[in-house]
Amino acid sequence: MQKVKAYAQKRPDHSLSECLLMWVIEEVGRKPVSKEQQVQVAQEKLKQIKADLEALGLQVKTEVRVGNPYLEVLDAATVFDISAIAVSSETIGSIIELPIRSFAGELMRRSWHPVLFFPPPS
Repeated sequence: MQKVKAYAQKRPDHSLSECLLMWVIEEVGRKPVSKEQQVQVAQEKLKQIKADLEALGLQVKTEVRVGNPYLEVLDAATVFDISAIAVSSETIGSIIELPIRSFAGELMRRSWHPVLFFPPPS
């Protein structure tokens, strides 16, 4: 989000004007926290980020979904008619991704939309 904020502060006219912040909660796994609690936590975190981005003059929508992350992100990209998907990953391109693929890497392989990859700060 820091990269998006930095770009939004220095963006040229008629460029980035709105964005969709999305959080997908997977249906699989054994979590001690209920799905409802996970959704509430995600909504609160997105609300804080939304406020930061709106302070920079962006129109921001938020979306929390439960399901398959790849399918939900790609569906939202179509429904909201987005221009690009922004992702970051600490494991993409590393040896750990060979046996366990990263979400960002898999999304870049599956998406028909342009994917902006932001490497994590080093």
